[in-house]
Amino acid sequence: MDKRILVELTTEIVSAHASVNEMSREELLDEIQDVFRKLNALVGVEG
Repeated sequence: MDKRILVELTTEIVSAHASVNEMSREELLDEIQDVFRKLNALVGVEG
């Protein structure tokens, strides 16, 4: 899977979650990293 697709999926997931949950800047950054890492672990990224 292309890295750009993972970035898009991460953006959609985190945006949806953040739109209904109040989050600090640090929590938002942590969630972005966590979601991306987990998606990457599920599908793997080449390059």
